[in-house]
Amino acid sequence: MSRRSNIHKIILIGDAAVGKTTLRKKFMGESTGGQYLMTIGADFSIKKLDVDGELNVLQIWDLAGQRKFGAIIDGYFKGTKGIILVFSLNNPDSFANLKNWIDDFLKSGKNEIMPIIIIGNKSDLPDRAVRRTQVEIFMSKLRTRFAIPTFQVNYFETSGITGDNVPEAFNELAEIMIENNAHFS
Repeated sequence: MSRRSNIHKIILIGDAAVGKTTLRKKFMGESTGGQYLMTIGADFSIKKLDVDGELNVLQIWDLAGQRKFGAIIDGYFKGTKGIILVFSLNNPDSFANLKNWIDDFLKSGKNEIMPIIIIGNKSDLPDRAVRRTQVEIFMSKLRTRFAIPTFQVNYFETSGITGDNVPEAFNELAEIMIENNAHFS
């Protein structure tokens, strides 16, 4: 007897050099060898989770952070079930650009409301430039924009280097998507 399986597509979006690839690789148990790995277009990983006897497959799409790849990236938005927005805690511009990434996603024709995890990465670095209160204001604006006070958007501060909070962020999104899938299938 074959088990039922559910596929959940996650996209990692945010500016270049915020650590999206490092976060994905850390979650997958892989190493980057301490090197900066620029993503051209997109890269992805597959992670399988068994939840209550059901196979859940996470397709984790790591999208390029350079604006010049914007036209290519739009095609990767199709089928998305959850979003991880990544910025660098020591780069306020990368935080300010989160709004642009959400706008790009919505302009791609994706009108479906889905869970979002915001990750402030590089918590291991001392030169923090983005405060938690700024993120909370942004999250409140997202909830207002989608006109759903209970819209699921959560925040984690992570380090792709040390692994702090990386599995927690990905697992939180997976749990929400799996629960949503159970309610809508």
